Amino acid sequence: MRDYKAKTPAPAVSATRQAVQQATRGPVMPEMHRQAVKDAIEAGYKQPPSQAKPSTVNRVLDGALDRAKLNAELTLSNQQASNNLARRAVGLPEGAELSRQSLANLRQQAGQSYEALRNLGPITPDKAFRTELRDIGKQYANTKNSFPGLVPDNGVAKIVKGANVKTMDSSSAVDAIRTLRERAGDLFAAGNQTAGRAARKTATAIENQLERHLQGTGNEAAVQAFRDARQQIARVHELERVLTPSGNIDAKALGAALKRGKPLTGDMLSIAQAGRTFPTVMRTPEVVGSVPSLGFFDAVVPATLGATTGNVGAMGLILARPAMRGLLSSNRMQQSLLSPVTPVSPSIGFQPGLLSAPISAAGARR
Repeated sequence: MRDYKAKTPAPAVSATRQAVQQATRGPVMPEMHRQAVKDAIEAGYKQPPSQAKPSTVNRVLDGALDRAKLNAELTLSNQQASNNLARRAVGLPEGAELSRQSLANLRQQAGQSYEALRNLGPITPDKAFRTELRDIGKQYANTKNSFPGLVPDNGVAKIVKGANVKTMDSSSAVDAIRTLRERAGDLFAAGNQTAGRAARKTATAIENQLERHLQGTGNEAAVQAFRDARQQIARVHELERVLTPSGNIDAKALGAALKRGKPLTGDMLSIAQAGRTFPTVMRTPEVVGSVPSLGFFDAVVPATLGATTGNVGAMGLILARPAMRGLLSSNRMQQSLLSPVTPVSPSIGFQPGLLSAPISAAGARR
C-alpha cells in the first residue's frame, strides 16, 4: 500500500526549527552585557541563568526552580562577595569584621600621613586653589544673585568664604580638612545636601593645595604616601556610607554612587558595577530576610503528588529543586553562562542557553 501520510515540506520544517532555535537561545546579547556578566562572575558574584542569558529555556528554568527563592539564595551569596571585595579594597584581612569601628580605625591609620604635613609651614594658596573655591560656590551664587527670594542661605557661601584665605599654616590646614569633613557629615545627616557637598569639596581643595605644595619640596616619597592616604580615606568614607547596621556592604547604594559620577576603581568599582547592573540579586540580607532551605512548593508539591498517586518515589522530589538551585550557583555552571552560543548547523536543533539539548533535524520531522 502506498503511504498517504502527509509530509511537511522541508522549507517549513527548516523555518519551524529556526523559530524554535531563536526562542530557546534568546536574543543576541550586546557585548557590553556579556562583559558585565563576565566581570561580575570573575569578581565572585553569581547570576540567575535568565539574567545572564534571557533565553526561553533559562526563563522557564528559573521559574521551575522558584525564581524568587533562587534570586534570594544568590543574593545572600553575592552579599558575601561584596563584603570580601570591600575588605580587600581597604586592606582588611579575609573574614575581618566590617563595622563602623573597624573602618574608623583604618581611616585613623591613613590619617597619620596628614600629620606629617603639619611641619610644612606657611602656604600661599595658588590660582588653582582659588579656582576650585570659585567653582564650588559658583552655581549657588548665580542662583542667589538672580533669584534671592528662592534660594535660602544654606551655608555654602560662608564655607567658601571661610576657606578663601591669603595664607594658610599647614598644621591649621590639616585641622581644617578634618573639620570640614566632619561638618559635611553633619550637613548630610541634617538633609542639607548642597552645603554638605560644598564642605566636602572645600576639604578636597585644601588637600589638593597641600599636595601641590608638598610636590614643590621634591619629597616624592612623602607625596606618594599622601596620595595613598587620600585614596584610602576616600574608600573608607564611601564604605562607611554604604555599610548597613548589620555590617554588610550595600552594593546597590554603591552602584547608585557610580551612576552619579563617583570615581571608583578596583574592587570598589567591581562592587558598584554589579550592584548597578544586577539589582535583583544584589539586595542586602536586611531586605531579603531569612531564606528557608525548603520553600512551600519545594515540599508541598512533591508530597501532594506522592499522596495522590501512591508513588513514594515522588517524595524524593522534595530535595530536587534545592539541589538544582545549588547546582546553578556552582562555579562551573556560572562559568558556563560565559560560553558563546553555538552557531546553528543543519544537524543541530538548538542550544538553549545554559543547558544544551540538541535536537537532530530528523528528530524534528518525526
